[in-house]
Amino acid sequence: KFFGRFVYLKAEETSIREGTAAVRPQAKVRGYGEKIEIRLFGTPAILQTGNRWAFHIKGGGFLYYLCVKKEITREEAICLLWGDEDEASGRKKLRDAIYQVRKKLDKDIILTAGHTGIALNPACPVSIDWIM
Repeated sequence: KFFGRFVYLKAEETSIREGTAAVRPQAKVRGYGEKIEIRLFGTPAILQTGNRWAFHIKGGGFLYYLCVKKEITREEAICLLWGDEDEASGRKKLRDAIYQVRKKLDKDIILTAGHTGIALNPACPVSIDWIM
C-alpha cells in the first residue's frame, strides 16, 4: 500500500527519513496542528483558522481530487488537469500546484513517493465533508 512507504511522527520525535519522503515532527512545522477544513459539497472551499484560501482553478481542483481519492499517481493528475498540454508542461504545473498547496496550508499536507505517487497525509488534521 502507498502509505507504507512513509513514516508519521509525533511531536516529541525527531525528523527521520524513510523511503523517498521525509515527514517533519508536528512541533517544528508551521501550521501543523491547525485544523484544515475542506468543503466539497456546494461551493468548494478551503478554510484554516478562519482564513479562506483560494487557489488557481486547476490547483484547487488538484487538491479537491486528492481529498476524494486520498492517493493518486502523478500521471493521473496530469492527465486529468493538464491532459491537453505536453508532458513536461503538465509536470511543471503539477509541481507548482503541490508547492502552492504546501505553502498556503501545511508543508506536510501532501506526501510524495518518488516521482510517481502523491497522497493526502492522514496524520495532518484535515476535515473533509466527503465520506466514501
